[in-house]
Amino acid sequence: TLPTFASIQLNESNIVWYTALTGGTLIPSTTALTSGTYYAAIKDATSLCESALRLEVAVIVTDPGTPSLVTAGTQNFCQSTLPTFASIQLNESNIVWYTVLNGGTLIPSTTALTSGT
Repeated sequence: TLPTFASIQLNESNIVWYTALTGGTLIPSTTALTSGTYYAAIKDATSLCESALRLEVAVIVTDPGTPSLVTAGTQNFCQSTLPTFASIQLNESNIVWYTVLNGGTLIPSTTALTSGT
């Protein structure tokens, strides 16, 4: 899933985001993140007042790309060796697996392999 302003991890809650240090445009928390500098204020849930100062936050959004197989095509495994998702040979490291192309459920690398996509 694509990160949003709600994805940014801060020590405080009730954060609101702006495009400028003073004034600027309020950014909805559901807005997709792009690289840039943004400004965070704390909004009191009771009084709805915001902090007088804003925190400048530099955001860098990167896409690590699409992994590729060591050898293009299908990889075959012997059932007797009890292969797992960690057995799949890829050119990149730190690969995570999902049940579907977008969204879905994260599959632990220790999960036994079965035939499929």
